[in-house]
Amino acid sequence: MKYAILSNSHKDSVEYTVSSLMSIATHYGHEISTPEDADILCLSVCDITEVEWVKKIREKFPRKIIATGGHACVYYRIFKLYSDFVNIGHGFDFFSCQTIEEIRTLPCVVSDFSSPPYKASEKVEWRVFPIANVTKRQKYYIGAFGCKNKCQFCLTSWTHKHQINPYARQATQKYKNITLVSNDSHNTDNRMTQSIMVRDFISPQKTLKKYAVYRLGIEFATEHDRKKYGKPFTDDDFVTIFLKAQQYGVRLKLFCISGINTIDEWHHLFANIPYIYTKGKYEIKFTNLTFEMFTPLKKGRFEIDPAHYFDSTQVKQFVSYYKQRVWPLNSMPCSSPLKTMQRMAFCWSKTEQDILLAKKMKNLDEAVHALKSVYFLQDYNDDIQFDLSGKEECRF
Repeated sequence: MKYAILSNSHKDSVEYTVSSLMSIATHYGHEISTPEDADILCLSVCDITEVEWVKKIREKFPRKIIATGGHACVYYRIFKLYSDFVNIGHGFDFFSCQTIEEIRTLPCVVSDFSSPPYKASEKVEWRVFPIANVTKRQKYYIGAFGCKNKCQFCLTSWTHKHQINPYARQATQKYKNITLVSNDSHNTDNRMTQSIMVRDFISPQKTLKKYAVYRLGIEFATEHDRKKYGKPFTDDDFVTIFLKAQQYGVRLKLFCISGINTIDEWHHLFANIPYIYTKGKYEIKFTNLTFEMFTPLKKGRFEIDPAHYFDSTQVKQFVSYYKQRVWPLNSMPCSSPLKTMQRMAFCWSKTEQDILLAKKMKNLDEAVHALKSVYFLQDYNDDIQFDLSGKEECRF
C-alpha cells in the first residue's frame, strides 16, 4: 500500500519519528507517497492538542483514509472523531498489515467504538530503526521506550512498556554526534546536554562533565510530595545540586511542577539554596500539572486547586527573588493556568462538543467547574490494556 507520513511539528525528535515510521513502512514492503497519491495518510501526534491539526487534515482530505498514531493516541476517542483508524502503541503491527481489512482486525487499532478493550501494541523490531541525520551535524537514534521510574504523574511510564534498544551502545561508540531519543537517562555521559535523575547527579561516584548542561527533575516542593509521586530526594539533596554544579562548573536546567504545592512551600525549598556565583547558566522551568487519565495521579483530580498553578509572571518574580542567592539564575516560559486547564479538558474529552466547550473556557473558575462536573467524569481508562511488564536485561 501507499502511505503518506505526516506530522505537525518540525522539532528534531519529531522529524526522527517521521524518518522511523517511513523506515518501518518500507521494511514491510509499503511505498512512501504524497498525500494526494497515498492510500492511507498516517498522522503522528505527540500532544493531545494536535487533534486540531488532525481535524484540518480531515477537512483538507475528506475522502482519504486517515490513520492517526503516536504518544497522544491513548486518548483515542478524541482522535477517532477525525480519523478512520487510531493506532494505540507502536506502529510495527500496523505496518505489517498488507490490507485495510487486516488493519481492522488488530487489537491495537480503533476502527469503531464497538470492541474495547483495545490492547496497546508493544511490538518493536530494533534493527528497523534508522540512524538518521535529522540535522547536518547531528544524528538521531532510538534509545528506549517507556520509563522504568514509574513516576505517578508520567503518562509515558504508564502507557509504554520499558524497552531498551540493545544496539544503542554500538551506535554511540560508532558515531560521535548522536542523540539517543529516550525518556530514560542512560548512556548520556558524553553528551553536552544530559537528562539525569537527582540521585545520580549528586552521587559521590558521579563525575560531571565541565560546561555540560544537566537537566534535573525537581518536580515538587516538599519531601513528602516528591516521595509520594515518585521522585524521592531530600531538601538537603536539593542544596547539594547547587554545590556540586558549582564545584564542577556545569550548567543546570531544573524542572518543577506547579499545581500541587503552594508558593510558600516552594519558597521553603528554595530558601535552603546557598549563596553562590558561577559562570554557568542556571535555568528553572515550571510546568503546570495535567491530571492524565492513565496515571495513578488521576485519583486526585477532583482536588485540583487553581491557586497552586503558576503563570510566567509569577515564575519570573519567584526566580528573580533567588538571584540574590544564585547568579545567574533565569526562568523559562510557563504556560498559563487557563491554557493548562483547557489542555486537561482535551485529555478527558469524548465529543466535538467537549472540545468546543474547552476552547470557550474564559476563566479559571469556569474551567475548574467544567473539569469537575463534566470532563473528569469521562474516564475510559479501562478501554485500553497496557503490557507494562519487561525485564531489565539490557543496558545502553
